[in-house]
Amino acid sequence: MRRCNAWTRPIVGRVHGRILNSEVHDERTTRSCFFADRTQWGHEGGRAHRGRGRVMSVIPNGRSEAIDWFTNRLAAWQADPAAIGLTVELVNELASATAAASSARTTAEQANDAKLAASQSFRNQTDAMREIGVGLVQKIRGYAKATGDESVYATALLPDPATPEPTPAPGTPYDFDITLLQDGSVELAFRCDNPGNVAGVTYDVWRQDEAQGNFNYLLTAGERRFTDDTVPAGTAVATYRVQARRSTQAGGPALFAVRFGVGGNGQATAEAA
Repeated sequence: MRRCNAWTRPIVGRVHGRILNSEVHDERTTRSCFFADRTQWGHEGGRAHRGRGRVMSVIPNGRSEAIDWFTNRLAAWQADPAAIGLTVELVNELASATAAASSARTTAEQANDAKLAASQSFRNQTDAMREIGVGLVQKIRGYAKATGDESVYATALLPDPATPEPTPAPGTPYDFDITLLQDGSVELAFRCDNPGNVAGVTYDVWRQDEAQGNFNYLLTAGERRFTDDTVPAGTAVATYRVQARRSTQAGGPALFAVRFGVGGNGQATAEAA
């Protein structure tokens, strides 16, 4: 810190009748000078920082981009360093640092390429191993099944085959919808919520033509709708029983009654009873 010229000041006064002329320390003046020094230093430091920031904004932030930026300017700077305010030593120092950075970049790129190649080779080799291994495990299981020797699994350090869980039964039909077609036949559509792993469901349909009569088998539908064109003439009410089935499993049966009649306009009607 520079010396403060206001550190001392002359003072004239009387002490016991004697005139004194001396320099004494003035704390207020000293403090003012101290803060003036700090203020001046701050301005100078701020200007230096701002100048460095402007320089850094010219140089790319990216490491690889910065190497290219200096490489593209080295030849011009080396041609005549003095013309741009530099020295041969400073430019040579930058040239050495740039060459080292460029070499390190090449090494890093080669290492990254080698890593990618090694990773791909690792994936390829493990995929090939898995494909061969799966085939061998299938052969071992096939041998155990063909010979009926379950000890083969333990010998091969394989788990015993899991006992398959029974497939759940299909659902129960509901939400019937009636459509009376022009030829007098009846089309019934319905919904049935079957378990997600249940496929190949068909629907057996029976019909009862009298209130206390037997249910007679009518048809098996492959979808959640069917058409009945065999309703006897003059039938007042027909009751349908629909049951979902898959292989030997059957869902709960659903009953749906249909009332037949004639409307005010003389047209035949069919509705839920």
